[in-house]
Amino acid sequence: MITPIALVAALLLAPGRVHPEPATFGEAFHDRDMGRLEFQIELPALDLEFALREDSDEKIPLDRITPRIEKRCRAYVEARFSVTSPAGEKVALRWVGLELDRGNAWVYFDAPVAAEVEGYRFASRLLGDGGRDWTNELTVSSGRRRATLTFGADATERTLKFPAPKPKSKDPLPARD
Repeated sequence: MITPIALVAALLLAPGRVHPEPATFGEAFHDRDMGRLEFQIELPALDLEFALREDSDEKIPLDRITPRIEKRCRAYVEARFSVTSPAGEKVALRWVGLELDRGNAWVYFDAPVAAEVEGYRFASRLLGDGGRDWTNELTVSSGRRRATLTFGADATERTLKFPAPKPKSKDPLPARD
């Protein structure tokens, strides 16, 4: 007899299974001197492979990077991720590369931006196909400011707004009794 714990473990550890609720995690670093945002986004390779297959009905194995696979991944990201300036102009993404590491695909790209990135609008639907629930998380840093944007089926677009800085306390640390 199979115990419930053994069944759950077998399902979770089964090779080739995509996640029922895929998630991506990324960071964008604002390089003021160069006038760009530099993105790095981590996607589970099996989920990306599934998404690429859904996109074309063609199996795209992500066991190694080839020019064809990199081209498909680039097209996939460009179709599902965008940046718009506060003036409403779509910002061109410049593909930097793709990397596979321990079951994850890392995509790298950048976008030219102004000296101030607050107010830029981001749209993300990475892994948001196939009728499954999904989440994309992007943490944007500009100098000491950081904000995390969370995307999902109910919110595919977000406008960057950094939290207000915490006021510095003028009081010294409280005395210990």
